[in-house]
Amino acid sequence: MKNEELRKHLEHEGYMFLTEIPGRGLCGLYRFLFTTGLVIGIDQIGYKGRYCYSERSDALYALSHWDGTDDPPGPWIKYKGEGGERSNTLKTLEHDENRTRKVGGSV
Repeated sequence: MKNEELRKHLEHEGYMFLTEIPGRGLCGLYRFLFTTGLVIGIDQIGYKGRYCYSERSDALYALSHWDGTDDPPGPWIKYKGEGGERSNTLKTLEHDENRTRKVGGSV
């Protein structure tokens, strides 16, 4: 499948804002049931991984500002894909701090 044909096919399937990111291949956003995924390494068969964001605006910011090194910016919740699954430790820490404050404890 040629690049332009692939892009049209992916857009038909619901992928948005498709762009090439150095070292990550074709990337874009995809709306999942509860999150927006910044999807990486997309091809005609599938994708290599995704970073899940609770807000589409955060995922779009990350997609447009990421240079492909390390993890993308912003408050992604979880990575799923090649190499397994992992949570964003900064997001997990923020969640734990907020939860502790709501129940009247200290961090």
